Amino acid sequence: MNYAWNDASLLPRGGWQYIQPETECRFQNNLLDLVVGQVRDHRSANNLPVGDPRQDIENFTCAKQDLGRCQPILSDEELAARDSEASELLSDVGLKKEFNIDDVMRFLGAVRSALGEKGLVDEDTANRRAITCSSCPLNVGMSGCYVCTNLASTIFSIIGARQTVRDASLANCGVCGCNLKAKVWLPQDVAEKASEGYRFPSWCWLNTSGSSQQQPETPASQEG
Repeated sequence: MNYAWNDASLLPRGGWQYIQPETECRFQNNLLDLVVGQVRDHRSANNLPVGDPRQDIENFTCAKQDLGRCQPILSDEELAARDSEASELLSDVGLKKEFNIDDVMRFLGAVRSALGEKGLVDEDTANRRAITCSSCPLNVGMSGCYVCTNLASTIFSIIGARQTVRDASLANCGVCGCNLKAKVWLPQDVAEKASEGYRFPSWCWLNTSGSSQQQPETPASQEG
């Protein structure tokens, strides 16, 4: 799978990097365009296929970074398959359009459990999840009571201000209704417990058996 660096304001750790497999020549610079040019020239000089140096460099760099900073690039076929699965899921269970007080109490219980027993996940894990959710067709707006729809503010007043690289694109899960800005910070088992009874698409990080995004978690500090 190809990846794209999704935070133009942030330089990858160690800069942009690439190693040409055939020659083992290493390239590294803080300017992506410079590395692209160097790799292109090197391939031409060594009679190697030029290909797509920029994409190769982004893939190589992302493999050495937190993947939460990199956006997976899906092909048209993969996007179509995902949309089809989402449509099939919604035809079976319907799109959740309202978050009620029962949902709030269920979610707050999960947060209290996380704080009281395990703490929240680290920023890298939250970023990976946020990228998955932000591009999901089931990432939707939600109506309901004021407290229900402003749950994120309530949660963050408890756990402290936390943000992922995709906060601006996160809304609510169309399956369970949970606020995604807050949910991505919960430990895996806690988040799953808060989502019992719901069926999630194969790419969702909550669907442990089918998620290719699942990664080991590291507890984060509870200080805001």
